[in-house]
Amino acid sequence: MNKTPQGRAGRALGWSFAGQLTTQVVSFLAAIALARLLSPTDFGLVGMVAVFVGFLGVLSDTGVTAALIQRQRVEEAHLSSVFWLNVGVGAALACTAWLAAPLVADFYDQAGLTAVVRWSALALAIGTLSVVQYALAVRQLEFKRITLIEIGSVISSAAVAVAMAMNGYGFWSLVGQTLAGSIVKAAALWLSAGWRPKAAWKSAAVKDVAAFSLSIAGFNLVNYFSRNVDYLLIGKYLGPEALGYYTLAYKLMLYPLQNVSAVVARVAFPLLARLQSDAAALRRQYLRITRGIGLVTFPMVGGLFVLADSIVAIVFGDRWQQAVPLIRILCATALFQSVGTTVGVIYQAVGKPHIQLRMACILALLLFVALAVGVQFGVQGVAVAYAGLMVVWANCSFLVAFRLIGLPIRRFYASLAPALAIGAAITILAAILRFAVDARTITGFLIILTSCALAYAALLCACRYVRWVDGRVTIMLDK
Repeated sequence: MNKTPQGRAGRALGWSFAGQLTTQVVSFLAAIALARLLSPTDFGLVGMVAVFVGFLGVLSDTGVTAALIQRQRVEEAHLSSVFWLNVGVGAALACTAWLAAPLVADFYDQAGLTAVVRWSALALAIGTLSVVQYALAVRQLEFKRITLIEIGSVISSAAVAVAMAMNGYGFWSLVGQTLAGSIVKAAALWLSAGWRPKAAWKSAAVKDVAAFSLSIAGFNLVNYFSRNVDYLLIGKYLGPEALGYYTLAYKLMLYPLQNVSAVVARVAFPLLARLQSDAAALRRQYLRITRGIGLVTFPMVGGLFVLADSIVAIVFGDRWQQAVPLIRILCATALFQSVGTTVGVIYQAVGKPHIQLRMACILALLLFVALAVGVQFGVQGVAVAYAGLMVVWANCSFLVAFRLIGLPIRRFYASLAPALAIGAAITILAAILRFAVDARTITGFLIILTSCALAYAALLCACRYVRWVDGRVTIMLDK
């Protein structure tokens, strides 16, 4: 068995992709069922609550997950002290959510949201019980265990949500989904971990990780605001139905990011953190990572842009068609964000999270202004404002982060050029095939999908990114 860092990273990445593929397939199937059982308004109502409870959830992490992964050496005092800190913060925030629930309902002028906020807050408190266990698993690249736990969590939560929806529970089905997922994941991490917290607290140990973790916590907080201010403004000024359409469009846009970028970044962080003293090796590894992401996500985004109306009609139903123009607008930002989200790994791997925090503060301010203007033009105005700003911002963040590792931006884009070309070719092919077959039928859609998949595989082989080496298919990203 290959026990080198590269070998362990490769196995970790393989397990992460396998797990992400499985969980996303289950989530997607559950989303299809729920979209047909529930209304856009149901999704919009829960989306309103998710903005508030998710904000408290970001605060509950306190940034310690990244701090425990990034540190070269972690002792028992760090683990136990951080565990009790997180549990205390999580409990306090859950109580805050319980007390503030009526204010959230008043903000949206939706009296029924009070109970939804209070039940959703339970998931927040439960999640803090396993933060340290999760950090240790990531630090040790135990992604097989993490993957199996996440698959079990997603399957359980999806089953609960669909069962509740079929029995007429409406938007409560989505609340049940969140709660079930948190309970199963926390319980599984506890049962499978070899570490248990001790009844001990050392302030010095907390201070050891505070400088790094507070910057991460600050970034997560500001970043969460940036990622959810559009939900907040749409829910407040345009109503739950508009938010339901936007939520679907945004989640479809996020699929390439969640299925590829987020998975790779999770493995890349501990890997690049070990290379922080070797800038040349870090640059090479980073370019390999982003090249691999681009080769997968660029064709996915192009296909989503062309086939958005078909996907919505076939999968979710005609009543969701108002989400189609939103999906196509947001595809522009998905293209850049799929590789742009990796800059956070650079900041954290080289121990510069304070720069990441400053950049996030600037982005939050710009987004609030842009989206406040966009909401005046309806939900499509919000989508255009968000996509336009994020495309510009991605390039600004590249310039800042790349200076830390001495990577010229032209070298970065040159590395991505083949992926862009392959993505463009698949997008053009999908657009041409739409004229030959009816993409709004299942048969026509599958013909286009199969043709694009075969063309994609052929292009990867022609560019020698996929080769037959020693009797097996091998992915080669060093070009």
